[in-house]
Amino acid sequence: MSKSHRTSAKSASALRGGSWTLVSRVIIQAIQLVVFIVVARWVDPAAFGVFALVAACVVILEQLSMAGWAEYIMQSDTAEEKMGSAVSIAVVSGCAASVLGVAIAILAGPLFDTPDLVLLAAFMSIRVVFSATAAAYAGVLNWQDRLESAAVCAVLGEVTSLVVSIWGLLAGYGILALAFGRVSHGVTWALSAGISAGIRPQLPKDVSLIKDMVGFSRHIILTKVLFNLRLHASTFIIGGFVGPTAVGLFRAAQRVISGFEEIFSEPVRVLSWSLFRKARESEEGNRIGKFDELSQTFFRVQLYCATPVFVVIAILGQDLIVGLVGDEWAAAGPVVQILALAGLVRLPNHASIPVLSLAGRADLLPRIILLFSMITVSCILIAASYGIVAIALSELAAALTVFAINAYILKRFANIHWTRILKGCWRILPALGLAVAGHLFAVRMEIAQELPALLRVLILGSAMVALYTPVILVLDGTIRRMLTSQFRKDRSTSTKV
Repeated sequence: MSKSHRTSAKSASALRGGSWTLVSRVIIQAIQLVVFIVVARWVDPAAFGVFALVAACVVILEQLSMAGWAEYIMQSDTAEEKMGSAVSIAVVSGCAASVLGVAIAILAGPLFDTPDLVLLAAFMSIRVVFSATAAAYAGVLNWQDRLESAAVCAVLGEVTSLVVSIWGLLAGYGILALAFGRVSHGVTWALSAGISAGIRPQLPKDVSLIKDMVGFSRHIILTKVLFNLRLHASTFIIGGFVGPTAVGLFRAAQRVISGFEEIFSEPVRVLSWSLFRKARESEEGNRIGKFDELSQTFFRVQLYCATPVFVVIAILGQDLIVGLVGDEWAAAGPVVQILALAGLVRLPNHASIPVLSLAGRADLLPRIILLFSMITVSCILIAASYGIVAIALSELAAALTVFAINAYILKRFANIHWTRILKGCWRILPALGLAVAGHLFAVRMEIAQELPALLRVLILGSAMVALYTPVILVLDGTIRRMLTSQFRKDRSTSTKV
């Protein structure tokens, strides 16, 4: 097979894998949204705020346990027989983190006058070992170019979580039902991914492998912990300055936006590891030689797809939150609208860890994320005493600042030029202009104004996307030809079958 044919086959495989990942994230976020809606209608904002604070702490513990093992596997040239050793290290790391989390819950729980807090934190901590194992196996499946299998395993975990969470709520366990659901998610995800990967954990026989993993992962682990501290800084700060009710409202808005953000960010992360690794391998002697060329299309497509969704949420966010969880949560509406714009600005940054790691500059990541964390936390602290809307605005300001710095870093160390990428995205402006004009016309004519809030969001939002999409396809011939070529390939393949 010629090199061009191999490249074409790899691109087609990556596109199929990316499509599966995108579909899986849509399904996963839909499931998590259902759980969130059920819980929000079952408990008040204060109780949800307590869960959000515990969950934020456990997420930090979870990132410590994962320690970059999956990232090590995905970027590695290690032979497949050594993957079992890498997975075993992830299992041991997860066990240690789970034991630590349960111990902290037992010791610190009685200090807080909150019912079931110890059980909630303990169950959430138990999940950590399964999450660490599942993440390592997801890295193996990515390394095997089996993104479809990884996507299916993740969906199976979420379906199990949905069933168990709803059962727990109906059985009267309250907020503990969410913890039961998350544990069942981790168990199902880990087992299905392990069976699919076909690799058993094995005790490492080569000390050099452990040293290599620790040497790489020490950069990733600090990076991921700092990233999640930055991500959850608002939760901790609001809890300290305002209280659990405000945490519940703000976290509800974050839950809605993070759902949409993850639909796009997870394919970005997975495809970044896959596509930029292949670009690195295709240019011998120059790790980043093909990065700029790939990034021009990669990030442009990302922004084409994500922009209309987040702009629709920014315009219709008030109706969205009321339609999902009721009038009791209406105060979170402005926060949803502002965080939608922040989520759009943050989206390209999800490719930074894969790109810089593959460029051989993983050593920079802790310092970069520390800088970004300091910027975000500083902005939030300045706004904390002014309420949750001001905090949301501070997150938008921090996101814009971080994006600008990240663009400079990628240009210097990965040969990715964001000025050219943004210039190539000029078609978004006329497309958005037409979509927003259509929305203003609908509002002026009072179209769908008498409908329930959620149905109104679906109708007006779909209309905006329907106006936006043809403009992009007409103005960008490269994207149009790429989609046409892929359609013909898929049609040809189905005809042969």
